[in-house]
Amino acid sequence: MKTRDCTLALAVTTVALTGCFETQRDETFEDTVTLDDVEVRILHAVEDAPTVNVLVDDERKVSDLGFLQAPTESIEAGTRRLSLEGLIGLDSVELLLESVELEFEEGRRYDILIGGRLDEDSVEVVVLGLDDEPFPPEDDDEDA
Repeated sequence: MKTRDCTLALAVTTVALTGCFETQRDETFEDTVTLDDVEVRILHAVEDAPTVNVLVDDERKVSDLGFLQAPTESIEAGTRRLSLEGLIGLDSVELLLESVELEFEEGRRYDILIGGRLDEDSVEVVVLGLDDEPFPPEDDDEDA
């Protein structure tokens, strides 16, 4: 699959997951996310990396994340370093994506999309931030 095709597939998946993110919102958000934590959903879309581990500030946050899986985690707000490691060969874990610095603001939710291909050295990280509060209703001003 060419990089352009992969990017298109990643964009379609992003739109689909973003729609699902808000529907999963419930009253337990305040119970599960404390103080200055933010809710982060991580999508693994590196097609030639079967399973990966996601590290935040060198601490393994998600283990054995499969392709196109998207778990939600709670992390502390602020500047964080994200890394990706994966199984290479039979038993060797290797760093696939070195420390990408990301900024997380309190009161927001985030989608982190990790996509591309290892064999083309095109692994990229895309971050989408969503406000925790819904948008205010729009005024229906009709000039007659």
